[in-house]
Formats: sequence, C-alpha cells, structure tokens
Amino acid sequence: LALQMGDAMIEWETDDLSDLFHSLNAYLDDWDPDLIWTTGGDSLLMPCLFHLAGRLNIPLHLDRELNIRRKISLEGRSYVSYGRIVYRDPDYPLWGRWHIDHRNCFLDHESDLDGLIEASRVSRLPVQRMARRSIGTGISSVQMAYVSQRGYPIPWKKSQPEGWKTGMQLIVADRGGMTYMPKPGAYENVVELDFISMYPSIMTNFNISPETIDCACCPDAKYRVPELGYRVCEKRKGMISGSLIAILEKRIEYKQKMRAAKDPREYKRYKNLQTALKWLLVCCFGYLGYKNARFGRIEAHESICAISREMLLRTRELCEEKDFSVIHSLVDCVWLHLNGQTHDEVDSLCREIEKETDLPIGIEGYYSWLVFLPSTRHEDLPVPARYYGRFEDGSLKYRGIEIRRGDQAPFVQIVQGEMLDMLSKAASLSAVQAMEPELRVLIQEADQRLVERQVELQDLLLKRKLSRTAEEYKSNAMSATAARQSARIGKNLIGGQDVHFIVVDQKAGNPDERVKIVELLRQETDFDVEFYREQLRRAVSTLLDPIFGKGRFGV
Repeated sequence: LALQMGDAMIEWETDDLSDLFHSLNAYLDDWDPDLIWTTGGDSLLMPCLFHLAGRLNIPLHLDRELNIRRKISLEGRSYVSYGRIVYRDPDYPLWGRWHIDHRNCFLDHESDLDGLIEASRVSRLPVQRMARRSIGTGISSVQMAYVSQRGYPIPWKKSQPEGWKTGMQLIVADRGGMTYMPKPGAYENVVELDFISMYPSIMTNFNISPETIDCACCPDAKYRVPELGYRVCEKRKGMISGSLIAILEKRIEYKQKMRAAKDPREYKRYKNLQTALKWLLVCCFGYLGYKNARFGRIEAHESICAISREMLLRTRELCEEKDFSVIHSLVDCVWLHLNGQTHDEVDSLCREIEKETDLPIGIEGYYSWLVFLPSTRHEDLPVPARYYGRFEDGSLKYRGIEIRRGDQAPFVQIVQGEMLDMLSKAASLSAVQAMEPELRVLIQEADQRLVERQVELQDLLLKRKLSRTAEEYKSNAMSATAARQSARIGKNLIGGQDVHFIVVDQKAGNPDERVKIVELLRQETDFDVEFYREQLRRAVSTLLDPIFGKGRFGV
C-alpha cells in the first residue's frame, strides 16, 4: 500500500494490518486531503481496506465524518447497451472528501480534474456522482434543470413511442451522418475544416427538440427537414435545444481562450474544460435517439442526421465551386486539397460555408502531409476514420491506428509512437522518404529486442474485454482461456470486465499453454516471439507501406 501527497511518498510492507491502519489514519489526519485519487480504488482498494479494517474493528479515517456505515462489495454489475457488454464497478464515494477512481471515471481520463469539476458544475451533480456516472446522466440533469426552471413537469420516464413508418420511410430516415470515402494514399497541402459542435449547433440553430418536430401548433410551418419532410415548430423554442445554448457558448469561449493561451498550464486547463463540455454536447445528440431517455425522440434524432447530410452536401458543392478538391468528408469534417489557394482564401471559404449552412465552422489545421489508410483486410478499400498526418506546426493527428487501439501490446504502441515522433520532424513527404535509414534502424532495434527477449513482460500484456463469464465460454479463444485461468485463482470475472494476459505459445496444442494471465506471470515466464513480431510488423506496415511501398520494411 502506498500513499503519496506532493513529493511525500509513504509505503507500507507489513503483515500487521492493525499497525498499517493506525499509521494510515495518522497520515490522513496529518495531511487531511480534500481529494483522494486512486487507480482501481472502487474495484479493489477501497472495498478491501474497509473490509479488513472492519474485521479488526478499526474505523478508517478515509471519511472525514466518522461512524459512516456502508455495504462492502467487490462485485460490480454488467449490462448490455446496444449490443455492447458494459461493466460498472461498485461505488465507493467518501464523506467529507472526494474519492476519484481514475479507472472508473471517464471524464477524469479524458479531461482531468478540471474537466470533471466543470461537468459537475454544468450538470448540477456532485463531483463524486458525476465521476461514477455516464455522460448521459450529466446531460439528462442539464435538461431536467432547464425544464424545471421554466415550470414544465419532468416526465418520470420516456412515454412517447416512435411513430409508425413504412419500409421505404424507414430506409430513408434511419441513416446517420454522411461519409465521402477517401482514396487511400499520401497527400500534401491539405487543410481540414471542422464544423464546431455540428449536431448541437443544428439542434439550437434549427430548433430541433422532441416537442418541436411535427408539432400541432404549426401545421403550415415553412421549414421542413430535408428528405424526411418533418415540420419544425416556429412558435416555441425547443426545451432540449434551449438547454444547450449556454453550454455551446461556454465551449466556444473556452476554445478561444485555449488558442490564445501563452502558458502551457493555462492551455491545458482550457483544453480540459472545453473537452468536458464537448462530451456533454456529443452525448446530447445520442440521447435524443436513446430508447430510455426522458426527453428522447427518434424523429428528432433522424432530423439532425438529415440536416447534417444536407449541410455537408452543400459544403462540398461550395468547395468544388471554389476550385478546392474534396479528398474526404466525415460527418462534420472536410479535408480539402489546396490547388494553390492561400490561407486567406480558406478563411473566406469558411465564412461562405457558415453563411450557406448557418453552422459555425473552423480550421482544424493545415497538413504538411496526410496519409489515408486502407482496410487492414482489403487493401483496396478505404476506411473513413483511419489516417495520420503532420500539421504545419509539427504536431500530429492520427485515428484508427495501433497506438490508439486498446487491443495492442504496449511495446508495439511505444515503437509506433517513436516512429510517429520521428516522422513529425519531416515537413514534406520527400523529407519522410529521406528518413528511411533512421526508421530502418529504429525498427530493427525493436525487432532485435523481441528476438533477444529484452522486453519487459508488462509491455507485452494484451487487454481484452470479456463478453461473458468463464463458465459461459464454449470456445478456446485467448480471452476465454484467460477468463478460465482467472476463475481458477478465485478471480471470477463477468461480462464487460477486462482481462490482461501475454501470449506464451500461440500454436500450443493445449489452450491453457497459449496464454498466461498477468497474475500468473513470473520472472522466468517466456513469450511467443513470433506473435509479437507479427504485431510489430503490422504496426510498421500501417505507417510506412502507403509512403514507401508494401513490404519495404520487413520485420
């Protein structure tokens, strides 16, 4: 057990639990922290501490208020959400101070404590509750507060069913945002335009809300939703669209302050604040189509998607009229190839797009070079959200590659990160190609470390999310075998929980000899070199094949 505050670090290694708890209480009384930040505190640390201290009848001073009684549980719960198994840890908030479990708090992971507090303030939820609930709970709280302030009753649960549609109506209406597939390959002189909070802006600017679609008070409404023909109310401001205005304005202000910040700490703070608000806004759109949302209505959700498709089409037509080449468009972003146009002309294009669509749009950045990647299974097929590139300021943007995926070994992600760092120094594709010798050295050194087994086992751990309990698995897949190994040592995982293991021998006849979970690792544990070399080869191929040609960098 370790306790850290500032530069002070206290560690306990003792079998005397009574002495440990009394010492822990003394430090808590002396330091008296307002916030206790843990990793895995809800799932393991807090329940174990409370359980063991209770057996010894020693009250812990984790709470500022003494004599707090709580039910001790190590078991969370799993549930299915739109075909995805989700696991939620048990809750262990504290009384009189905050306990934030980094592993159990999405906002802390995405936007640090600054963003969590901002989301808590906006949603009117206590910080510890906001930390342990979904973003949807936060936006629902925002909506209920807005509705309550205006004197409207809040429905106990959703009561408005989806209207009947014919088969053809469903085909037209049940579509998402528009995607224009890119041609895989490397490009130079590219600019990315990004609609600012596109879906929330559509909701506010076009008055899209459950009660404004096909309302009874405006049978002759002039504005009709493109493709669908739904009427939009002209007499009342929608409750949901109205609840977003303050959040949208606040996020725009934070983004402006972020761009103007000179101090890195100030920049990071405003980035965290606007990121937290971004997630609230993103979730608001999704909640309109959520079957259990109090203020949800599928027709409003469909209307937003239809308007976004129309506006992206108008944007593309306007860009082509101005002699810009549209390389790719994805829901709310457009990538344009510059045919000699200046930055001022791009700024002018943005103003014309805003005038045409009534939606705010900004410049995400100018790329020195950009690579759109093909499908991993079919090399000729493009993938909409799989690319990487370098902005003119030297920063990188990448999506859908190994360094962003949760199923890759940390070692592979580290090597790919080092390759990206090296590529970020190249201001053109020709400069990238000139880096071939340095890239080759980096890759060969990484490969050699695997062959010579000079890689820490922790850097080879794979993470998989289970879909069921160990007893329910029928196959001998790696994740199923790892779940069975966990069950044998008394760690009964359920659907939605993660299991961590290394591949020992992928081709072993006995499934139990193919993988080994992290709890069973020993210093002498070996790993399947060829399996991890193949992972490394794919990570190298992802980045370099589109630029240098397939198979140029063998592993």
